[in-house]
Amino acid sequence: MLNFDLSETRAVKELIEMAKNDAKEQGKKEGKKEGKKEGQKHFLIMTLKDRFGNLPNHFELEVKKSNMSTLDKMRKSLFDFNTIEDVYSWWHIYGQK
Repeated sequence: MLNFDLSETRAVKELIEMAKNDAKEQGKKEGKKEGKKEGQKHFLIMTLKDRFGNLPNHFELEVKKSNMSTLDKMRKSLFDFNTIEDVYSWWHIYGQK
């Protein structure tokens, strides 16, 4: 029986390094995506507060729980809102349930 320790071979070391790099890149992509989502939430909440004053905490929490699709739709509708009631009506129809 041959007794080899492959863990110290160049090929194994290269494979480990490639796996580390792939994991690092995946982490960067996920971090950027999450950062974009958090930025979108912050932008929407701050814009709504600037236009209509303080928002109820429960509404802010709903926005913060939203997915990117809902946040994107709301961002595109910002200029359609004339009152805070318009915002709530929109949310009732299009916001996440």
